[in-house]
Amino acid sequence: MNSGRSSDKILEHLGQALQSLKSLQSIDIDFAANTRITDKGLKDISEGLVTLSFLQFLHLNFNECVKITDRGLNDLSQTLKILSSLQFINLSFEKCKNIPDEGLRYLGESFQGLPSLQSLSLNFRECEKVTDKGLKNLGEGLKTLKSLLSINLSLKLCKRITDEGVRDLSEALKSLISLQSINLDFTQCEKITDEGLITLSQDFKRLISLRDINLNFHWCGTMTDEGLTGLSECLQRLTSLQSIDLNFSGARTMTGQGLNNLGRVLNRLKSMQYIKLSFFGCHKITYETKHTLHQDLKRLANGKNIKIEPLI
Repeated sequence: MNSGRSSDKILEHLGQALQSLKSLQSIDIDFAANTRITDKGLKDISEGLVTLSFLQFLHLNFNECVKITDRGLNDLSQTLKILSSLQFINLSFEKCKNIPDEGLRYLGESFQGLPSLQSLSLNFRECEKVTDKGLKNLGEGLKTLKSLLSINLSLKLCKRITDEGVRDLSEALKSLISLQSINLDFTQCEKITDEGLITLSQDFKRLISLRDINLNFHWCGTMTDEGLTGLSECLQRLTSLQSIDLNFSGARTMTGQGLNNLGRVLNRLKSMQYIKLSFFGCHKITYETKHTLHQDLKRLANGKNIKIEPLI
């Protein structure tokens, strides 16, 4: 459902309507760019959701609802922790610039009531108030999701996040031994360095069930060969890995050495079916290096689904 030009009053009526749909198992509602929505609207929706004890799938889009704050997330989180049947959650708060670290703490606390959750997608792109403390708060809740198979977390343009925040998030992820898919977007989180990437990588090696990894460090310009080599050393332990998508575009000091180290590891992972590597703006990586690696990797998956960008 796309709510169009919604206001809090419409959300109040929608929340009331939800209370009569007690057997509902799936909800997908789009409130994106409705700048009149406030915490009150989120509270009204939450009061409607709380009656849906059979709900398994929840997708709510609040992108650019700039009046939503941690107060609204607190109301939503109080509801989530009651909906113990939830298996899939997708919440998007892109450009909600008034959501602070406390909002992520409330969400993290709600995870303790979700023992069946298998898939979690959270979008905090351009939430300018989110810092390392928010990631630590969220991580404390993530540790409780022992059934989680997939996590998708976007922190693109959350420029206050540093290696410390990545470390706290990584500490939480390493305890989720059932994880099969990880998608983390740190695009333009410019304070993240090799240290954060290496910490994340070292914890990945504990997640032996991982099949898919998608890491985006586009325009984290201080990344070097050291970080890429650290990631490579840990990937070789993930023998079930089938798909990998890495973006280090804009890492201006990265050279062919780091890429060659990565290539040697990927060539050993015989279960690999899809590889995408993006190094736009990495001018110290030559065409020859990328072309040679591309030819070597084509032996995997019969040459299908191997992408190195740019090749020219």
